[in-house]
Amino acid sequence: HELKCAMASIVLDQGERIVAVNSAWTRLCGFSANEALGSSPKLLQGPKTDTREARAFAEACRLGSATITLTNYRKDGSPFTHRITSRRVLDASGRVYYLSEGREVHGVLSLLASSQVARLFCVTLPRLAAALPPLAALYAAREVASHASDRWPGGSVTGGLLLLAAGTGLLLSLASA
Repeated sequence: HELKCAMASIVLDQGERIVAVNSAWTRLCGFSANEALGSSPKLLQGPKTDTREARAFAEACRLGSATITLTNYRKDGSPFTHRITSRRVLDASGRVYYLSEGREVHGVLSLLASSQVARLFCVTLPRLAAALPPLAALYAAREVASHASDRWPGGSVTGGLLLLAAGTGLLLSLASA
């Protein structure tokens, strides 16, 4: 079954088996429609996929809708940051399906998609910056960024730190340091 949509999309049945995919999904994930049909979306999981979060996402979908950002894996084994929104839908005869639409997120978006890191930059650091003198805030921000670098695609933290800082008010502290 082919879905016509620009987003990478799949449809799951109640047993969480893939019953339809679109060409955007096959390009993103590397699996053909024939390889995906009848499979579980778990075929995209790998060593860095947070399976606990994936299970919580599936449960939330059963109740209505949910959005998640996970590290998933293409058929060739390469990881990617996958932002997925899924919702429960009914067909004309009342059967339940789950429509999932996803996209790959890159760079700063990838970092922001990680809720822990986003909270760190958007909640914790502004509080820290307000409480510390500018130079100490800059040092603390750099220290936090160095610990976040394993979650930053490409390993480049500096540019993203400044960009994120602009959105948190920390840029004023950085500029005055």
